[in-house]
Amino acid sequence: MRDFKVNNLITLKFQNHRTNIYIKGQKLNQRKFTSLKDIGKFDEVVSKLNDALAKTPQGFKNQCSNFQRWAENDYNRRILNSFIAFPLLRRLFNLNDSTAIKVYKEEVAMKFLTGNYYYISYMLNNGFLNLLSKEELDAHLQKLDYTRVRNPEKLKKELTNLVVLKTELLKALKKEIEGKFYGYDEDNKEKYFKFLSKIEIRNAYQEFDFSKLNHWTLREVIPFLNELAENGVLKAVDLLKEKLIHMFVEGSIGDIIKVKSYAETVFDKDELALIGSQKISRKEMARKHLRWTTGSARSLL
Repeated sequence: MRDFKVNNLITLKFQNHRTNIYIKGQKLNQRKFTSLKDIGKFDEVVSKLNDALAKTPQGFKNQCSNFQRWAENDYNRRILNSFIAFPLLRRLFNLNDSTAIKVYKEEVAMKFLTGNYYYISYMLNNGFLNLLSKEELDAHLQKLDYTRVRNPEKLKKELTNLVVLKTELLKALKKEIEGKFYGYDEDNKEKYFKFLSKIEIRNAYQEFDFSKLNHWTLREVIPFLNELAENGVLKAVDLLKEKLIHMFVEGSIGDIIKVKSYAETVFDKDELALIGSQKISRKEMARKHLRWTTGSARSLL
């Protein structure tokens, strides 16, 4: 056994004598797990973590069993090493896995209650807290017992700075949205999607007038709508589907290739097959020597 499907989102693969984790077909960068080495007291834990990632076929089989039990038990923290589970939960959170979102927030709350400086600092410095809304983060700050925390003043300042940053970004985003909106301010664009949570992005665009995008070209509007769709803005999902259908039916083969990754995100296989039948034939694709690498993309042929 070389591949093991844990659920619809997680797959384990035994490659080059090690276990690799794939989330929705994308390989998880497990080197990021070892960023804990930056925190001195976790050296021993990191060493054990590296050993825990199976390097033999039998070890891989055992690990597959652990992952399956973890998923079947609603990502129970007692089943899988937390230093593996936590980064996985973040990725699943970003894919709108409702169980992962619930467990992730519970894990964050628990780590705040322990008052462990290393845990909280790790979450802060590696972006784990950015997934929380300003209100959720502020609530954790109010409950945190700083008398139990090493370097309390430093930690309090860093956490407060994140709350302040979120507040400033929300104000800037609201101002942009309520204006004529010719696109994001370049200085803030990356920060919006890095530091604001899905809830904050979704709420900000609740009353957005999408007719402001009418003057945008398809190449401009599709990536923008995709970012909003990934953050759960339902109006953006509907409009993105509309724009993609237009691209598939009216656009060139080159245009279709450029947007196929967006289509694979918002349409299911049956929808892709139906859209593809209106425009693309197997012969035409073969003649153009274009290859589609995923199952859902092949359903367009």
